[in-house]
Amino acid sequence: MSIRPHSLFFVGIGGIGMSGLARYFRQQGARVAGYDRTPSALTDRLRAEGIDVQFDEDPELIPVDLRHAAKEVLVVRTPAVPASSPLLVYWNEQGARILKRSEVLGMITEDRRTIAVAGTHGKTTVSTMVAHLLRHGGKRINAFLGGISVNYGTNVLLDAQAELNVVEADEYDRSSCACIRRRPSSPRWIRTIWTSMEHRRPWWLPTTSSRPCAPVASSCMNAPPPRW
Repeated sequence: MSIRPHSLFFVGIGGIGMSGLARYFRQQGARVAGYDRTPSALTDRLRAEGIDVQFDEDPELIPVDLRHAAKEVLVVRTPAVPASSPLLVYWNEQGARILKRSEVLGMITEDRRTIAVAGTHGKTTVSTMVAHLLRHGGKRINAFLGGISVNYGTNVLLDAQAELNVVEADEYDRSSCACIRRRPSSPRWIRTIWTSMEHRRPWWLPTTSSRPCAPVASSCMNAPPPRW
């Protein structure tokens, strides 16, 4: 990982993807807190694991230790929260580093080999199936899923000794681009599973070289099989 943050604040922490990242960094020993608009089963679980969650955008509710070290805090934002959010305005004024969820997911894939599941349909189903098969095949993995797995009752599978990542690479915020930007020749390769390629999101699908994901998508599609 290019940076290893010790303190993070998630704006939109109750989202299915954001909550998984928050739990990952908490497992890594980082100080984690965040905001979401409404309480939910996911935010209840985050709080039970020692993560501070606030439900008001008042910057005064941010934990004091994070406010006192604002420039050392990595702020992770979801596109669902507008840039005009008082929390994002506050962190920006304090000089904190602010990254999108997709960028942080891309950072995590730098640490170990990764299987990214992309496409317009079926990502959550396929990524959950892949994670389940790998775990039962004896592989130690981290898995970041786009839904709550019935088998495991969670949206994230974490293993401190993980050798592989399984991630759901969503085209909505181009996390698919962030996850597959490394070339297949990288020692820590990424292999991408494409579930389907509909024209529903023509601005994203890699059919034209000028589109942002086209070069990396093409290289992954043509990559040789990985060695397990």
